Amino acid sequence: MEIEGCGRTEAIGVKADLSYLIRNRTFFEKLTMRQSAEQVERFVLRLNAVILILGHLNLQSDSLKPFAGPQMTKHQRTSGLCSLLLLLLSVILTSISPGQQRDLMITAYSADLLKQTLLSPKQWHPFPTATERNAWDKIPEVLRREYFRRGEEALAYKWPALSADLYLEYSRIGIRRGYDLLYHKRRQKIHDLVLAECVEHRGRFLEKIAEGIRLLSEEPTWVVPAHLGALQTNAEVPDRSHPVVDLYSAETGNLLAWTDYLLGEDLARFSPDLPGLIESELKTRLLDPNLQREDFWWMWAPGADHRGHVINNWAPWICSNWLAVTLLIEKSHEIRLRTISKIATILDRFLNSYPDDGGVDEGPNYWNHSVGSLYESLVLLGSATATTSPLFSHPLIGQMGRYIYRTHVNDEYFVTISDSPVKIPFPSSLAILFGRDIHDKNLSGLGAALALRQDIFNIGIRGSMTRQLLFLFNADVIRKQTPRQPLLKDVWLPQSQFFAARQKENSAAGFYLAAQGLHNGKSHNHNDVGNFLLYFDGEPFIIDVGPEGYNAKTFSNDRYTIWTMQSAYHNLPTINGVMEKDGKQYAARDVRYQSWKD
Repeated sequence: MEIEGCGRTEAIGVKADLSYLIRNRTFFEKLTMRQSAEQVERFVLRLNAVILILGHLNLQSDSLKPFAGPQMTKHQRTSGLCSLLLLLLSVILTSISPGQQRDLMITAYSADLLKQTLLSPKQWHPFPTATERNAWDKIPEVLRREYFRRGEEALAYKWPALSADLYLEYSRIGIRRGYDLLYHKRRQKIHDLVLAECVEHRGRFLEKIAEGIRLLSEEPTWVVPAHLGALQTNAEVPDRSHPVVDLYSAETGNLLAWTDYLLGEDLARFSPDLPGLIESELKTRLLDPNLQREDFWWMWAPGADHRGHVINNWAPWICSNWLAVTLLIEKSHEIRLRTISKIATILDRFLNSYPDDGGVDEGPNYWNHSVGSLYESLVLLGSATATTSPLFSHPLIGQMGRYIYRTHVNDEYFVTISDSPVKIPFPSSLAILFGRDIHDKNLSGLGAALALRQDIFNIGIRGSMTRQLLFLFNADVIRKQTPRQPLLKDVWLPQSQFFAARQKENSAAGFYLAAQGLHNGKSHNHNDVGNFLLYFDGEPFIIDVGPEGYNAKTFSNDRYTIWTMQSAYHNLPTINGVMEKDGKQYAARDVRYQSWKD
């Protein structure tokens, strides 16, 4: 089935919907109960359209076998086809526009299902601990040497002081770099020490690891200065009596929880108080606040209660780390169930905001921690319920995964949208695994191609401990993936209003053009409706400079005084001295796309 301007993409999407529907009947039966009166009206209006779609799909009676008993009469087959027709229509109606109530997570991971399938911390064994030497000794020798080298460097590292004066630099003079650099360096060194000890396992790194854990426990907050003002009333000084949670406090929790999982027995022998200290800090700073509070902005759903709110990468980024800590640390089965249900609800708010085409309005740079973090959560939930997540077969998850190669220009270059720079820290190993799980060779191929350019098979990766372990214990799978940059000839994302085209498919030779519509109310927005980019032979030709380094103005009311955010500094006209304005009401109109075959 050809649809003007979309080639065969939409037909493939419909087939994927049907395939997923047939394999997951119960899942969609629950989903169809969520229809509103308006959706029922649309249901009737679109019945003929769905009949035509089924005709194009050439649906045969064999496709109905999962729904049928062994002795189906012709009348029963007809009834079954009608039931399937109605069910398919409900699926289409639940995937028309962003902001709908898909509720994929809470449906796939209902409380009843989790009660039956969720493994306890003692049962859940996602990766080998440091005492399981056979598994750690099988890590490729070149990677073992690299992680050992990192640990050796960390042993000689002098822990920097994270002083109150340094923390206050942000609120006083708008500089976040000074504190942030030392904050992240401290955590990076603990990562390196933990993995080096796991690789060697002779106890040489334990003392330095213990020092790092105690330093983290002494920090008045794990929230970086630039994030504090959005989470508590006093934007200058953290309130230790009411801990708040940001991206990096969640990542710190992830680090400590995996440290306890990997080295808990060794740490307990070295210093018996350490496992208890880790658990206490994680409950106080992360688990209890997240479960008990509803006033963290990153949890909110867009709507009347939070007018103008846009849910963004914070939700999946924090939730993926929060989920790991819960699964590793929380012993109460009842609290684990409550927490996972809350995480699923927040992730649904995130997913409900996404368009069917999987577009990331924050740009390719934030695919890493929006879609990538969602992927982490699905992997963790699948592992903790002893299965593969059923959502990897859902069309929306597939489209979200594919977004990253649809915005890929060539090599390290990606399209600059919102706060996304021209070159991004691409999570190549995660892309390979993600592509494997959604059965998309293009995504895995891009991951493998950029993995070679990043030399990760010799120098390893950086990132959260969850991602480090996924990389290390899938190293053979990742290494065997065939590298291939999927340089697409045409891309059109209708809901995101993003378009790209190149002269030659699977080649960087010649011109590459990309443009976007949408509106100026995006997360990490630039006033750039209608902006375009042009590349020639894989190199920038007409450029967008992207964002500058974040500072106190970046996420304040002064954001659009920054020149990189203004339409005049994008490839856009300024008419009679008037630039584009910020806000969702400033949007593209009458957007159309058409492509022709050569």
